[in-house]
Amino acid sequence: MVPERPTPRMHAIPMSIVPYPTTLDFYRSADCEPCSEARAFLQQVLEDRARRGEQTPRVRYVDIDSDPELRRTFGALVPVIALGGQQLPLVTSYRQIDFFIDRVLGRRA
Repeated sequence: MVPERPTPRMHAIPMSIVPYPTTLDFYRSADCEPCSEARAFLQQVLEDRARRGEQTPRVRYVDIDSDPELRRTFGALVPVIALGGQQLPLVTSYRQIDFFIDRVLGRRA
């Protein structure tokens, strides 16, 4: 008689936690000063997360000027970051970005 294999237990992942790896979309426009500032804040947030050993998404930069539909959707809202099906429009500070990514990806205790 062959012993039964134990059934792996399924662990619930909180809905706000996105499995790694994932991509963060950064919507921007040419000649957008707030976009340049937000990009620098985003870089710092990601470096800090990596230093703490936390999930760090890949970043895909999307120029909304290259697509009329994106321009209509995000024109007045850039810079916008999107991650895990959630968006943060008019992102302008380190703190906003840090909180948003923590909420979506989680933070080590």
